[in-house]
Amino acid sequence: MKLKQAILFFLIIAVFALNGCVANTEENISQLRKELNAERNKTQTLESKLMEYSETINDLRLEVKDKEKIISDFEESLLITGPVQGNSLLTEALNVIEIMANYDIATLNAFVSPVRGVRFSPYAYVNENDDILFFPGTGLINLFNDPTEHIWGSYDGSGEPIELTFSDYYMRFVYDQDFANPHMIGINQAIGTGNTLNNLTDVYPNDAFVEFHFTGFDPQYEGIDWRSLTLVFNNDNGTWYLVGIVHSEWTI
Repeated sequence: MKLKQAILFFLIIAVFALNGCVANTEENISQLRKELNAERNKTQTLESKLMEYSETINDLRLEVKDKEKIISDFEESLLITGPVQGNSLLTEALNVIEIMANYDIATLNAFVSPVRGVRFSPYAYVNENDDILFFPGTGLINLFNDPTEHIWGSYDGSGEPIELTFSDYYMRFVYDQDFANPHMIGINQAIGTGNTLNNLTDVYPNDAFVEFHFTGFDPQYEGIDWRSLTLVFNNDNGTWYLVGIVHSEWTI
C-alpha cells in the first residue's frame, strides 16, 4: 500500500511539473511573439522613414541638378568669345593668356588680327622673314591636330632649325610655363633681358605689348632660367587684336 501511495505521489508531482513547463513555454512563446511584433513595428517605422528620406534625397538631387544648370548657363554666358571694343590692353592680354593656358586655339582664333594675322617668335629677336605667320580661320583652329612639321626659326646655340609640329612648338616655345600666373607683368615694358637682341619695338613700332615674366625657378641658376611670353596687340578702332606671340629666355 505504501508503495502505491508513493508512486501516486510521484505521478501527481510529475503532472504538476509538466503543467508548469507547459505554462512556462506558453509564456515564453507569448513573450517572443510580443518581441517579434515589436521588431516588426520598428522595422515598418524605419522602412517608412527610409521612404521619406529617399524622397527627400531625390528632391535634393533634382534641386542640385537645377542649380548646377543655372551655374553652367551663367558660366557659359561669361565665356570669352572674342575681343571687346573698349577693353584695356591689360584686360585683353589677361583674356588671351587665360585662353592660351587652356590650349583653346578655337577661342584664340577670334582674337587674332584678321588683317595682319599673328606671328610666332621663339626668341626675343623677331625675325620678320623666318617667323611663321598665321591668319584666323580653319587653318589656325586645326593647328593642334595638324601633324605637319614647320620650321619656326633656329635653335639658340646650335643654329639647327626648329622643326616641330604646332603642338610641340606650343609646348616648348609658347606655353612652356604657367604664364597665366607669372611673377611679373610688364605693360609696354620689357622685363626679361639676355644676350639676344630684343627688336620687338622695331618690328611692332605702332603696337602695344604685355609681357608675362618669370624671374627664375631654380636658385642655383641665379635667375638665368627666366622665361617670358610677350603678347603683341594692334589697336584697331578701339579693339585690341593679337598680332604677335614672342617667347623669350636666356640665350647663349
